[in-house]
Amino acid sequence: KHSINAGIKHQIGTIEQVNLHPDTGFINNVILTNGQVIDGELFIDCSGFEGLLIEKALHTGYEDWSHWLFCDSALAVQTTRDSAPEPFTRSIAQGAGWQWHIPLQHRSGNGYIYSSRFESDEQAKATLTANISGTPLGPVRKINFKPGRRKQIWHKNCFALGLASGFLEPLESTSISLVQTA
Repeated sequence: KHSINAGIKHQIGTIEQVNLHPDTGFINNVILTNGQVIDGELFIDCSGFEGLLIEKALHTGYEDWSHWLFCDSALAVQTTRDSAPEPFTRSIAQGAGWQWHIPLQHRSGNGYIYSSRFESDEQAKATLTANISGTPLGPVRKINFKPGRRKQIWHKNCFALGLASGFLEPLESTSISLVQTA
């Protein structure tokens, strides 16, 4: 709201193409799937793990930390609540990672972060589903990730924010902290 009140134009869309200035390598504009061309002086990359601007267009590189942080996979599922919500998130150690249970107002969030080197997806799904309560509200979703960070989160006229800047295994909700810090 502050930025919009100061005259910044906020646009949401799906990027189809990124055009760089031929001499400087700065981002000139992005073209959305609806054909709209967005020109700008500063681009904030919020494209998640993919890093459409900071990595795919500007090739800043990624610092892989998987030799320190073994977890590289996550399974997540929402469930109905079958009891009053607890006032805390539960973190449960498992054989190849850890599981979470987050009581929310109208449902519960459940997931399992694990290392695919030590447990198959099928084994991980069995571990997760054996240790949840309530009825699943949808299918178990799989998320693959590479722990680490971009070598540069600000390059030329692009600033990477959130998952576009990197990802650490989320035991301490580092993404929230990193977004606030950025």
